[in-house]
Amino acid sequence: MDERGAVERLKRGDIGGLETLVRAHQARAVQAAYLILRDRASAEDVAQNAFVRAYERIGTFDASRPFGPWFMRVVVNDAVKAAARRERTAAPRR
Repeated sequence: MDERGAVERLKRGDIGGLETLVRAHQARAVQAAYLILRDRASAEDVAQNAFVRAYERIGTFDASRPFGPWFMRVVVNDAVKAAARRERTAAPRR
């Protein structure tokens, strides 16, 4: 199944389309999150959560456009937020 078909399946509520998207984008998603977070476990968590969020929000995705850039924006935004949360909680209190 190609990416467009996978997105259409998700839009119809068929979670089976997610597997194709995970195979196509997981490595790049983890790598992008890792470059921001510098922690492999956190990067994997961000990527996994991004796939869940993509599934939940697939209705807002314009299927005439490529999925990858839209999804990577979700990954990068989530990684930046996770890094900011980690920095806030790690900062010493005065």
